Amino acid sequence: EFEGNINGERSEIQAAYDKALYTLTTDDLSPWLSRLVNIKYGPLGAVSLRDTGGNYFMPKDKLAVWSKIKEVLKSVGQSIHNIPAMDSKDAAEAVLESLQREAESFTDDIETDLRKGLGKRAIATKQIQTNQLEQKLEAYKDMLGESLKGINKRLNKLSATLQKAELSADASKVNTLIADMA
Repeated sequence: EFEGNINGERSEIQAAYDKALYTLTTDDLSPWLSRLVNIKYGPLGAVSLRDTGGNYFMPKDKLAVWSKIKEVLKSVGQSIHNIPAMDSKDAAEAVLESLQREAESFTDDIETDLRKGLGKRAIATKQIQTNQLEQKLEAYKDMLGESLKGINKRLNKLSATLQKAELSADASKVNTLIADMA
């Protein structure tokens, strides 16, 4: 049996509920932010410097957009910091290693998916994602130069494989239609 002041309790509960409706937690924002900076989903072309995320290298041409995002997040009580990258050999190596890790993981995943078998729409989506990663690497070309050749070579091969898979899916569909007509 409740013996407290029901009106006082009700207003506290309502105030807490109202606040929760308009409060974003780190857990709410983290997946969104990851998608925003990640090449598979987002437009910012950042490179994760750790496997678990949280630290990203952002190209200079994306910093204006990033600043606007930071302002919005600050307005809802979130804290995000910029740490300017040092213009050094170590910084370039860290970015290159992260790009290589990202590209290798990406290509490994797609190659595994291709071995399992993908439908035409999935293949088309993988091709779009491959093109996005190629564009991202192109943005880092001035900074990293020739170091990206190996990554680009593997992506070009993957892109060609995806195109063949898409054509094969078309051919398979035509063969199925012809067989059904007989």
